[in-house]
Amino acid sequence: MKIAILSVSERGHELSKNLKTLLSSDFKILKVDLYFKDIKNIMAKVFSSYDIIVGVMATGILIRSIAQYIENKTIDPGVIAIDEKGKFVTSLLSGHIGRANEFTIQIADLINGTAVISTATDITNHLGIDVFANIFYFEILNPKNILRFNKAILEDKEIKIISNFDISYIHKYFNKLNENKPSNEKYKNNFTLETHPSDKFDKKISECEFKEAINFKGDKKIIAILKDHDHDEYINFNLKKIVFGIGSKKNIENSKVISAIQAVSNDLNIDLSRIDLLATADIKKDEKGIIESSEILNVPLNIISIEKIQNFDFKDLSKSEFVKENFNVYGICEPVSLISAGENSKLIYRKASFNGVTIAVAISK
Repeated sequence: MKIAILSVSERGHELSKNLKTLLSSDFKILKVDLYFKDIKNIMAKVFSSYDIIVGVMATGILIRSIAQYIENKTIDPGVIAIDEKGKFVTSLLSGHIGRANEFTIQIADLINGTAVISTATDITNHLGIDVFANIFYFEILNPKNILRFNKAILEDKEIKIISNFDISYIHKYFNKLNENKPSNEKYKNNFTLETHPSDKFDKKISECEFKEAINFKGDKKIIAILKDHDHDEYINFNLKKIVFGIGSKKNIENSKVISAIQAVSNDLNIDLSRIDLLATADIKKDEKGIIESSEILNVPLNIISIEKIQNFDFKDLSKSEFVKENFNVYGICEPVSLISAGENSKLIYRKASFNGVTIAVAISK
């Protein structure tokens, strides 16, 4: 995530600087930039360039500043307002897909403020279908149905999640989410999970009235179906590719590589079975610890040439002078993850070091 923090007063600017320091320790945040005053001109620059925009100012000023740039929930950044004393942190725009609600809670915890979230699913302890997609890195291919599904979720209607691959990790996530929570705070989604072999999955889809409208981008297929009156509604998901980029010291043990991958997976709430690729540079192609980790986890290993890394745009990426001196590139794990995830992919976890192993994570567009 790239975060822009905007402020208009000296007090707000001081809070912005403190917040930047606090957020910068989170490896899920790629960068945090501060902007001070001249909000009208700054907003034209930042609205389409950042994932989250935080305005430390009066809500009215922030709303007027973003109004002309708002398009729709699938592409707008998350927008959060904070009063200059840090008392209230308010999710204003793109609470679900833009993740403003999630960061509102995180920021409120960091500055000891009160999170203000008004989306109906959140305040009634339900996960919206768009939040569900965010959590598991699914892309919703027919976003026009989001509103209908979220209304059904609020009404506690059953939604079937049907796939042709193992999705038991979804149940694991809900169990973890509700662990140690009192009954009145547990998430109440009425999701039923069904996994079928590919041929039976295809047959099930062929029986649906909306079969002609469904498109899948890969071998793994997943949809959500809502039985509603005389016809079915559906959400068609595409699985974004998740790539773990790996760098390491020489002769690294596979146990250290796997331990690092597990640590990052836990931080991102990604089940190991959800990882699509491991990636490293060709200078590490014979590193047994990395090769063996790929085999143990049953995740393919992609090898990227140093030439490709040298030609990669390192803007916003971590730069290591040590790596540059030894291999003539500024880094390994971040660029190999992005290159392997494909064009317009983005980092969801910047370079982190674990006992001789470096990990970065990218997802496809």
